[in-house]
Amino acid sequence: MKTFKQFITESIESAEVFKKEIYDRIENTSIGKIIRGDVQIRHLALRELPDLSNITIYGEFDCRYNDLTSLKGSPNRVYGSFLCMYNHIETLEGAPEFVNGVFNCKENPLYTMKGAPDGIYSFRSDKFTHMQYLEYLENQELKKSIDPETEELFGGMIDEL
Repeated sequence: MKTFKQFITESIESAEVFKKEIYDRIENTSIGKIIRGDVQIRHLALRELPDLSNITIYGEFDCRYNDLTSLKGSPNRVYGSFLCMYNHIETLEGAPEFVNGVFNCKENPLYTMKGAPDGIYSFRSDKFTHMQYLEYLENQELKKSIDPETEELFGGMIDEL
């Protein structure tokens, strides 16, 4: 994965948007790196996200209408909605650990919920319902509670439930 600095210098066309929306707004605080307010990096033909994995967003994160195939590089936590519709995302691996709002991944060829974040108020997808999201979280909790030998035998089956 490219660092944020590498990403911004290679993407000259999008560099001004990233500077304004992300780089200039990062604050170093006692709790880590944060951005206050919404971040909008949509309609930029992005194939990957810059590495924002050590940043918490106190607002909405909007990366709709790009060419993303993965959510790797997503902010660690989003205290607002996370919008990644109209991309080419197949799995939620790399998604934020926590989203305190709507998680909307409609219009993506999603085939698994693996990597879905916790704390979502509303999960929206063409393939999976909010109820299936809740069942996925319940299965993940179940998986954490079983012993290693049982997980080795049945862990893959639990992931598929």
